[in-house]
Amino acid sequence: MRNFKLLAALPLLLLSGCVVLPTYVAKPDEPMATVQGLNFPSPAFCADGVGYQAKPDKEGRFQVPAGSRVSLYSSVQLYDYQVTYSCYPGASAVFAPKGSYFASVVLSSTGCRVDLVRADDATDTGLAPEPTNNVPICNPWAKTSKKPKETKAP
Repeated sequence: MRNFKLLAALPLLLLSGCVVLPTYVAKPDEPMATVQGLNFPSPAFCADGVGYQAKPDKEGRFQVPAGSRVSLYSSVQLYDYQVTYSCYPGASAVFAPKGSYFASVVLSSTGCRVDLVRADDATDTGLAPEPTNNVPICNPWAKTSKKPKETKAP
């Protein structure tokens, strides 16, 4: 098997300079969940049909809105000689307020996918499958008429 180097890369459209995703700004009382990205390069998410760039901290954790379905995405590029393989896997879930989750990109011979689990102290491993995990419902890099919601100053 060829030795691939996994490199984090910008999303395909971002490489072409077409799309720059905004950063999500939560309202002061808005419920949020924490996602720990493990092997999750260039994270992005969609909330209410709008794409946002995720801003992970040094440990790879980032916040997503809780209580409604949010689509998570990653951007992966593999390089080997003169071949480039791009993969933009996604998943979606209804995140619990103050919930803690782990997201990872899994590569296989047939493609790539996002594995999403939640922290659960009631299990032996401390992790459980996320029961609301499903296919993504929004692509953050797709052209859309929806724009980020403006927040009004109090």
